[in-house]
Amino acid sequence: MNVGDLTAVTSRSQALVKARAVPIETSGSAEWLGGSRDPPSIMAGSTNRATVVSRIGKVQDVHALLDRLSCLRGTSPTDPMMARCFADAFEFVGAMPLGIPRPALWTDRECEVVFEWIGQRDHAIVSLEGDGILGYAMRINGQFVPGSCRAAQASSFPEDLLKYLHSFK
Repeated sequence: MNVGDLTAVTSRSQALVKARAVPIETSGSAEWLGGSRDPPSIMAGSTNRATVVSRIGKVQDVHALLDRLSCLRGTSPTDPMMARCFADAFEFVGAMPLGIPRPALWTDRECEVVFEWIGQRDHAIVSLEGDGILGYAMRINGQFVPGSCRAAQASSFPEDLLKYLHSFK
C-alpha cells in the first residue's frame, strides 16, 4: 500500500476506498480539515496522523463543522456530482448527534466527501458520493469492517457508528 492510501471495504460498494486529503486556505496558510497544519497520514502506525481531540458538545460545534464543510465546498470543483456530494454531506452533519468526536473532513475533488475519525486506537470513515446513501466502515480488531446499515441515508446517523464513536479512543 502506498503512503496516504486507506484501504477499507465499505458497506455500500464493497470496493476499495482511496483517500486523498485536500487543504483549505485560511489566512494565507494551508490548514487541513481536521485542524492540523500538516497533511494527515492515514497509514496504520504512522506518527503523522490527524487525531480526534475533542467532541461535538454543543450546537456551536455543529455550526463550526458546517463552516468547515462550506470552506471545503468553496475549494472544490462546481460540477453537479460534487454539488450532490456536498448536499449529502450537509444533511449528514445535520444528523450528527452531540457527544461524538469531531471528524476530519476531506474530498477527492471528483465524486466524494469524507468524514473521518482517527484516534489512538480507533478509526472510522464515512463516504458520501452524492446518491443520498452513505458508506461507512469502522476499524475493529485491526481491520476495517463495513457498517451494519446497508442503505443508510445521508440524513441519518447509523446506530452502530454512533455506538462505536461513543467509545472512541
